[in-house]
Amino acid sequence: VRDFAQVMGDGVITKEAADFLFNQRGLDKNVISDLRISSNHTHIAIPYFDMDGHTLISIQWRYLGCDPSVPRFVFTKGCQPSIYNLPLLSTLKPDDDLYISEGSSDCWALLSDGHKAIAIPSATSLKSCINKHIDAIARHPSIYIFPDDDLPGEALFMELKRKFPHIVKLCLPTGCKDYADFYSQTSGR
Repeated sequence: VRDFAQVMGDGVITKEAADFLFNQRGLDKNVISDLRISSNHTHIAIPYFDMDGHTLISIQWRYLGCDPSVPRFVFTKGCQPSIYNLPLLSTLKPDDDLYISEGSSDCWALLSDGHKAIAIPSATSLKSCINKHIDAIARHPSIYIFPDDDLPGEALFMELKRKFPHIVKLCLPTGCKDYADFYSQTSGR
């Protein structure tokens, strides 16, 4: 993967992305800045960095439009899914609570809510991205997940439970499909 700044321009947020991230979702601007989220007029660029926080390992794109023929999330060609917000794992203290979410949007909401969070890009990508970092995750005695309110979300929780028997499943209020939905409803925007 080329340098992120060469690909997108580190930290550039267009009006369309700002509307989505801050007005619609109510996310914390510092969280988005710290994660080096950038955008163009049609997509948000989500950089995935290695544990060192400097090595760019992947870029995921989040489509902002309404065309149902365009995938909402897609990785740059040749990039492999990885855990999102990996640099957090190297900064956590052993007794810190760790939240695992399904997808970067849920991770942004958890971080905006003051939680220490990482994300699995999707329920179907768990096996390909977590094995390398099992030890760094398992050392935390308090691991939590708000699984998406659907079958893939429940399957993700069950698979994580096999890997981390001490993970605690937290339930979202009725009517919230995921943590990002919950956060946008309750963030006080």
